[in-house]
Amino acid sequence: MFLPIIFGNQLLSGTGDTAIVCGWTPVKKVAIHFAQEDYGVIGSLYSPTRGIDVLVRNLLANPSIRKVVILGGKKEDKNAGAAKCLADFFSQGFAKGKRINNKPCWVINSDVTGYIEEDIDEEALIMLRSRIKVFVYFDSHNYPYYEIIKLNKPVEPTLEKAFYFYTQQVESKITPGIKTGHSIQAETIKEAWLKILHLIRTTGNVMRTANGGEWQEITNLMITVNNEQKEFVIPKDNFLPINEDFLKQYIEQFISEEVQTDSYTYGGRIRSYFKNDQLKEVKAKLLVNKNSTRAVINLWDSKGENEDNPPCLNHIWFRINNNNELIMTCVFRSNEMFTAWLSNIIGLRSLQSNVFDSLLVSYPDLKIGSISTLSNSAHIYDDSMSSADEILEKYFHLGKEDYSDPCGNFLITTKERSIQVVQTTPGAGEEVRTFSGKSPLALVREIAYSSPEIQPGHIGYLGIELNKAKTAILNNEIYIQDN
Repeated sequence: MFLPIIFGNQLLSGTGDTAIVCGWTPVKKVAIHFAQEDYGVIGSLYSPTRGIDVLVRNLLANPSIRKVVILGGKKEDKNAGAAKCLADFFSQGFAKGKRINNKPCWVINSDVTGYIEEDIDEEALIMLRSRIKVFVYFDSHNYPYYEIIKLNKPVEPTLEKAFYFYTQQVESKITPGIKTGHSIQAETIKEAWLKILHLIRTTGNVMRTANGGEWQEITNLMITVNNEQKEFVIPKDNFLPINEDFLKQYIEQFISEEVQTDSYTYGGRIRSYFKNDQLKEVKAKLLVNKNSTRAVINLWDSKGENEDNPPCLNHIWFRINNNNELIMTCVFRSNEMFTAWLSNIIGLRSLQSNVFDSLLVSYPDLKIGSISTLSNSAHIYDDSMSSADEILEKYFHLGKEDYSDPCGNFLITTKERSIQVVQTTPGAGEEVRTFSGKSPLALVREIAYSSPEIQPGHIGYLGIELNKAKTAILNNEIYIQDN
């Protein structure tokens, strides 16, 4: 008897003819019920838009697998919908369609959105559906499904050949730059997400994962969303890889007091895991002391750090700032940015809104402020890179002439053959300081030094305008800014 091969915590190999798709139930929780000869592989399935494509490719490449068992009894399975979508692929089929970003693909005939890439032949998919015997246990926690699986006799060996449809390798064009400690400012979640994708795809390091794949990563990425509406609404021109039904179910788990079982929910970690309701506690702290810096929620269990599925979100901090705004900061040890970050920040915004509503009784003039996430490992998996690139090409537009900047405005004039730059506050236009000199480069450096958070596009604009002012002086012409 040989030892099973474990890839991370998501895949375990055996010698049988059955693939057990355990969804969000940890692989080891399922494997303990079986001998190696009972299964060919046991694996996780989290996403219907990403995971099913990979699973189908592996089934086509391994014709010895004749049975597929789909488990989907956990709340997370129902929220994600991947188990149901996979079952619908086998029972209801697929059709030609497009992803949200208009990329052609096979769309599974299901009320849960699921994709298979179009490079897999239609005939191969039809053959796979006819070859595989499927067993579905969506109420798998209510009876011992594993006993039923063991009773199923092995299917006759197949004479089918293997079909190989390799995933396409996406080239990552990495430019030199800072690899850690980046900061992104955005008005909305949608804007922030596009900036995240662009930053990682242009500067992130490509690294191997524990599961044999790759991801592109930058470390310690701080993202601040300043003016998202109190309750997130999916835009009409939705190109985000999330939908309304999924979000509604996902948001609920941030507030729910549901007791944690074999895997975590954020609501469970916040409200019951540590035997105290941390959500109630942060509200109480802020109601007692509006200036408290102790409104902290902890989700990391130092004693359970070696468990199979520790939480990615570890720390949440609430604060009422000097502008009478309730702000929120959240720390992730590991953060998948293409799909998970979107769901995370929308769920966290709902949590922030919940705290905000509770404080209005005592602080009727309180405003809901920014939300920030700090991702220690911010990454995009290799199976999302091409989708990210396509979305960026279509929706991320550089070079727009919008120079609004928290550092303020800079008014440029010429006087006595010198350049003068007056910095004013954003909005009110109050004078902050004046820069004066004859060298555009020296002035740009001085301005950048005095305002280290100035937007890159703004400092580039100032360089151009200061050079125009210098040219006007040399030619004895009148300089007018933006003219």
